[in-house]
Order: sequence, then C-alpha cells, then structure tokens
Amino acid sequence: MKNRIQVLQGSLLALTAVLVVSGSVAIAASEETVKGTVTRYLTNPEGDVDGLLLNNGTQIHFPPHMSSQLTELVKMNDAVSIKGEKENSHVFHAMTVTNDKSGKSVTEAPPKMDGVAGKGRPPGPPPGGPGRDKMKRENLEAMTATGKIETELYGRRDEVNGVILSDKTIVRFGPRVSENSKVKTSVGSNLKATGYGTKNDFGKTIEATELSN
Repeated sequence: MKNRIQVLQGSLLALTAVLVVSGSVAIAASEETVKGTVTRYLTNPEGDVDGLLLNNGTQIHFPPHMSSQLTELVKMNDAVSIKGEKENSHVFHAMTVTNDKSGKSVTEAPPKMDGVAGKGRPPGPPPGGPGRDKMKRENLEAMTATGKIETELYGRRDEVNGVILSDKTIVRFGPRVSENSKVKTSVGSNLKATGYGTKNDFGKTIEATELSN
C-alpha cells in the first residue's frame, strides 16, 4: 500500500512539473518583439505618458505611473525595440522598451503608493469609473478641442476608444460617450470634443464627456 502511495505521489509530482514547464513555454511563446520609430507620446487625461505611437501605426501601451522613466529613455524619432504581448491588431502591451541607439531599457514595474517604483502617482480611476467625477473637479481642467481626426486610438478589445485630432490633441472616449454617441469618429471626420483634461509639455489630452461633428 505504501509503495502504491509513493508511486502515485511521484506521478503527481511529475505531472505538476510537466504542467509548470508547459506553462512557462506558453508564456515565453506569447512574448513578441516589435520595432519602430517613435512619432509621438500617447497621454492620458491626467497628463501622464501611457504609451507611444510608432511610425508603423502600432500603439504601444506602458504603465502611466512609469511616465517619467519612459520619457527619459525615449524621445521623438528614436528607434526602439519593444518586448511584450500583442493585445490586438493595433495595440501592443510593452513589458520592456529599449532605445536602440543608447541600448538602455526600462521594464514595467508595479506602482507603489509612495511613488518609488514609478516616480509618479499611482494610476487614477478608469475613464467613467467610480471616483472619476471627483478627480475631474480636483485635478483636471474643463477643455474643448475641435479638428479633423488624423488617427484612431484603440483599446484592448480592439475598439476605438479615442482619436488624435489635426491640432495634435488626444481625445479619449469614456464608456458613456462610447456607448451612447452616434458621432462619426473615423479618420477624416471633423470632431468637436468637450470634457476634462490636461495640457503639458507632452501634449493636450481630453476625456470627452460630449462629442459632435
């Protein structure tokens, strides 16, 4: 009986090892590398850089609490190599960003409330989520932007969740606007956006509460 138990335990350990190895292989296989030239920073309504737009149209997502590290490493027109995971046909989640010229890299790390990990504040509430209205009153400015849509921005589900206008303003769509709006948001359409946002050295970004053509 004891021998049977030992054999069974050995089989379970072997199976566990196979599953762990298989899982590691699966994770490694999902990691990809994309290359390109940075054409602009992507910013959120709080003014943090939370990604990059490459010359091949790929939109790179990176944690907003690491905005300062990313902008110190990468400037406009820099060639970069980015390791991470492809979220959809438009969006790539970056785990490590490398400046091809300097060879230096930055790797994503979890936020810390004291700001040590990212040198910046922890990410704010998601667009349209709890606490967003309070944040609008306290930290964001009422803003309006008008222009022709030059670039569509995408979310993880490959949905259009924002645009870049001809005046280079980034307009982000909150869930309420995305679900209820019948406004045209395709490239070439004229758009007026009203909402709350920030303007700084990295650009102007608005979270739209109202859209019109």
